[in-house]
Amino acid sequence: MSEEEIRYSGDAFTTPRKRKKTTWPWLAVGLVAVVILTVIMGAGWTPQDEGSAAYNLGYALGATLGRALLAAGVVYLPIWLFAVRPAKKGNGGKYFGILLGVACLFSVLVTLVATGAASNRHTEEQIRVVLSQAVAERTAQREALLAEVAKVSENDVFNPRVLKSAGGYQKARNEIARRRALVEKARTDGEALRLRTRERLGAVFTNERQREAAYRNFDAGGATRKAEFDAYWGLQEEALKNLEAQIALAERVPWQVEQNQIAFFRQADLNAFNRLVIENRRLVAEIERAETAINAKTEEAQAEVEREVGALTPAE
Repeated sequence: MSEEEIRYSGDAFTTPRKRKKTTWPWLAVGLVAVVILTVIMGAGWTPQDEGSAAYNLGYALGATLGRALLAAGVVYLPIWLFAVRPAKKGNGGKYFGILLGVACLFSVLVTLVATGAASNRHTEEQIRVVLSQAVAERTAQREALLAEVAKVSENDVFNPRVLKSAGGYQKARNEIARRRALVEKARTDGEALRLRTRERLGAVFTNERQREAAYRNFDAGGATRKAEFDAYWGLQEEALKNLEAQIALAERVPWQVEQNQIAFFRQADLNAFNRLVIENRRLVAEIERAETAINAKTEEAQAEVEREVGALTPAE
């Protein structure tokens, strides 16, 4: 019997009602679809790098709401066409509201995740730039020091003939003082660079807790590096003191020039001078080893920083 046939039941005539069409499964599928679509649409979104904070906030809110409206509209359209309209139900607005609410929620979540990821990338890039600048400045300082130390006066002040000339010992002492001033300047410049780098690193972070953590990590990591440089400058000072002792001995005891070499008249003076020379050679060898180690670490750090910064720089 068809639904339109009149059925006799007891003393009354009844007409069976048509079964109501169910639309909630469409809503369930739509919710899943709107979540997926919102995530896909927001996956490639990143905050603007230009403009004020207010502009960026407005852009983020606009992009978030725009994605939510678009996702909800795209998903709701087939639901309305194939479910709500044929069922002739008045719940279309409610369905759209639910879809829009879910779309807004997930769009906001995607925006927060994208903003956090972009912020982390920007912070990492700034840190690498700061460290790259520090390595470059440290390299320039060291090269400038080596160039100054390598400068030779018009007359070699440590040449035996120059020492024997008028004012020769004073010229030698002046040269030692010049080198000591260079070493002290390099030490001071290095410490100033360390402090500048520390402040630049702190300026990268706006959060006070993150800034303090960065300071602690920088200080802990720089302790070993600072100890290496302090040891290097200590060797330089020992070598200068040794050179001063050689000049003082030559000025105090009698000697003459033979084949452009110092020839002492007494064996004890020669032995004392030779001990100073041997100690000087040891110090020079240690300085060279320390320089080699520092150069290798500096070049390694420079290469690593440049690789990381290059990876973050988009190709033109």
